Amino acid sequence: VRMPKRHVGGLMPSCRMPGLVLIGSLAWLLAGCAPEAPPARPTPSATAVTPSPPTTTTPKPVLPPTQAFPSPEASPTATVEAALPAAMEVVVTSNLDYARDVQLDVYSPAVPGAWPVVLLLHGGGLSKASVSGLARAIAGQGSVVFAPTYSSDEPSPEAITLGAEEAACAARYARAHAAEYGGQSGRLVAAGHSAGGAFAMLLALAGDDFTGECEAVEGSGRVDGVVGLDGAYDLMRYISTWNLGSAPAEAWLEISPYAQLERQPFHAGLAFRLFAGTETELVQDGQAMRDALGHAGYTVEFTQVPGVDHMGMASSRRAQTVLAILALARGG
Repeated sequence: VRMPKRHVGGLMPSCRMPGLVLIGSLAWLLAGCAPEAPPARPTPSATAVTPSPPTTTTPKPVLPPTQAFPSPEASPTATVEAALPAAMEVVVTSNLDYARDVQLDVYSPAVPGAWPVVLLLHGGGLSKASVSGLARAIAGQGSVVFAPTYSSDEPSPEAITLGAEEAACAARYARAHAAEYGGQSGRLVAAGHSAGGAFAMLLALAGDDFTGECEAVEGSGRVDGVVGLDGAYDLMRYISTWNLGSAPAEAWLEISPYAQLERQPFHAGLAFRLFAGTETELVQDGQAMRDALGHAGYTVEFTQVPGVDHMGMASSRRAQTVLAILALARGG
């Protein structure tokens, strides 16, 4: 059963946010906005009655509005720790339908070539706009980047499954259309920030199990490698206490990278590069995912980036991660 989707980029009431702002699945840890109730109607009487003061209620936690998050480029830790080579001119093709009611952007070098291909997944509760700077930086170094907006604004197994289906649709779309933008056919890697890291893991381990209403129905939904940028890989850690719900256990297992790691066959050649900033609470997620992947026999590298916060990990100015994404996309 599909849950109704919310418009990720729409206007929402302002929220009071905690001091530490995270996105993706961490957004599901934040309290929602408390809407004001309308003033009470005056009681019919010959004497005017002063309306009751507005009252507030405390709703169940919901995602805060996208506008409340600073962009990765605005992070005080979005610094350049190494100079990138001069970037090529990038052509952006926007708002292409790749699945039902969702679109993606394609960033491609203006120079013809057979470029490696990257699928770039934003964090939970955000949109493709939040990784536009990073997408342009990757493409400018010689890659075709597909950046979709996917459903990520509901902390429930049904909604997360929908997001995984859409991410798999985006992978199939990238495979089907890469050549139109100068991309190589065959190899596809996914880079994901925050909750996008968890979705990238699901695609690597079980992408073909997620179908959905895809524009491109042929081709594999799996990816050949993952670069996790402060990934929130254990989604249940953040949402189960709020929404255990009546969903069967199987629904939860489908959206757990750890469960999929146990259930799926070993995929030879699959490689992982995981990054976590030391100024975030997700270092333990990266360490746990590294250990689980290594135990399963996969090649995995885990790097802690000193002094970097959650949003800073998705900055276009972080040469270390931009070059790591390119290297994995090229097969390195």
